[in-house]
Amino acid sequence: MRKPRASVRALRAKKKLCENPGILFEDVLSEEEVDEHCRALGYTWRERIFTPLVTLWAFLSQVLSADGSCRDAVARVLGFLWKTKGLTASHDPSSYCEARRRLPHELMPNLTRLVAGKLRDKVPDEFLWHGRRVRLVDGSSVQMPDTPENQEKFPQPSAQARGCGFPVVRLTALFDLVSGAVLDLALGALSKAETTLFREIWPALESGDIVIGDRLFCSYADIVLLKNRGVDCIFRLHVKRKVNWREGRPLGRNDRLITWQKGPRPDWLSPEEFAGLPDELTLRLVRFRCTVPGFRADEIIVVTTLLDEKEYPAPEIAELYDRRWDVETDLGHLKTTMKMDLLRTRTPDMSTANSGRTCSRTT
Repeated sequence: MRKPRASVRALRAKKKLCENPGILFEDVLSEEEVDEHCRALGYTWRERIFTPLVTLWAFLSQVLSADGSCRDAVARVLGFLWKTKGLTASHDPSSYCEARRRLPHELMPNLTRLVAGKLRDKVPDEFLWHGRRVRLVDGSSVQMPDTPENQEKFPQPSAQARGCGFPVVRLTALFDLVSGAVLDLALGALSKAETTLFREIWPALESGDIVIGDRLFCSYADIVLLKNRGVDCIFRLHVKRKVNWREGRPLGRNDRLITWQKGPRPDWLSPEEFAGLPDELTLRLVRFRCTVPGFRADEIIVVTTLLDEKEYPAPEIAELYDRRWDVETDLGHLKTTMKMDLLRTRTPDMSTANSGRTCSRTT
């Protein structure tokens, strides 16, 4: 039987979650783990209907439902609890709203990292690339309701007239290539660069990882600092970097080692940190053509710290970089399937809580 497309599977999973808000937690997140994280953040509660886990049920089902109201989410959760445990309670949403407001803002991001770690551990070794885990990084933006609080922290684009636009949040997300799960997510104002946000989530990278990104992330300092963490990079060559294919040492056709010299100090590095960077760095350039059905073939040059041409052949690096486009699908799930293209939160604090959602192509 033909396997349904990823988008179809995602919609089916979304429907199941709306019908049974607890299904998301059955295999990946236990009540004990949620309670433990809440206590670690100093949050206490009374054992009533809306415990932290049930509040999360209601919150996620509210986000994914067509109605989107608190009353509808409460009715769905109470119906599920009555059916499975025989529990009854008032359909007044005030208790749920208060319970949701009291959840620590750090809880959702922490649980996101926990779930991502569990998904990572479930990936079979044969799905790894040369025995290594591959991470995808990319940025995007989402809108928020036009409230004074949101406008102050996440101002609308300066090109738009006051009162004619919405607050915009810039985000940078780190995904696992195999599962598509969000490993970590950083939010900031539109004036904050994607690369700056990327550095905030470097702790999500582990020694031995390979991170893939577009030309925006291709900078001397970033590559050096990631390499110091034991993380290898495959970035598309920045447009300002000119290549002379007669320089360096050839490893094969469209494959060669080159040496970059340390340039001017970037603003985000202190003089002491910049002085600690090496004066030169040996990197590898791989050139290939990327063909997307319906579009003209595009020549791509990537820079990588994977210098061994025998262990990491150039055609395999080119094929791996082609998988970078999977990040567009991952972001699509966040912004469309998870309804994050327009956040409903009316305060900046709740936008941080909303950012802690896990999206997976394996759902």
